[in-house]
Amino acid sequence: MTSYKIKSLYYPGSGIDFSTIGYFIENSSIETFYYSDYLNDQFRPDSILGELRTQLPNYKINQIADIKPSYFNKSRWDEFWCDESDGQTFSGRKENSFIALYRIELLDKTWELFYFGTEAIETYRVLLENKIKIDLVVTQDHGMGCLWTTFCEGSYLEAIANVKDQMPRYLLVGTDHQAWKGYKQISKPFGVFGVHEHPRKMYQLDSQSVDFFEFKGRYDRLYRRNLNSNK
Repeated sequence: MTSYKIKSLYYPGSGIDFSTIGYFIENSSIETFYYSDYLNDQFRPDSILGELRTQLPNYKINQIADIKPSYFNKSRWDEFWCDESDGQTFSGRKENSFIALYRIELLDKTWELFYFGTEAIETYRVLLENKIKIDLVVTQDHGMGCLWTTFCEGSYLEAIANVKDQMPRYLLVGTDHQAWKGYKQISKPFGVFGVHEHPRKMYQLDSQSVDFFEFKGRYDRLYRRNLNSNK
């Protein structure tokens, strides 16, 4: 059995793919999961708890806190939303934002899941700016035409990690998509993840010799309306 050296995972556009939680609990030393999805009309803290218990029946799972923006050094919910997405897609609304914290237990082991009902790109930047080290990012361009953005090669997510110089050690990438630059494939396709049951491949950071200015340009375009060079 493969065992990955992972303490934390970020999953943008996660929906209710909790099979990923089960897999990495069994195949890594993970401690904390960070999920983000703004399909707020469907996903609320209580319904997420129900899905967790359904998909992970062998675990004891409880919601232990409603997290406020101040926990991540923000004062307003709109700081978890990128201006480019504007929070007004047909499924996402800034006013419906939430962060729910869940505890997952099995025997004497405990894991935490932070579920962000917020926009995934800006939420990733918030996590990195709070010095939260992300060891693995799950990338899969899926669901409703990806709405306003993508997460795989060429994405704003990739640009943020590069500009902040906080590249994750691993990526879990859908088999039909490309990993970020500087990563090498280290596994064959495996698993059945997400509502579309995609197999995925693991990649590991192989080189950080990438064109910084390419990523800086992409990052600046993302924040052209609210870019703060001190962020």
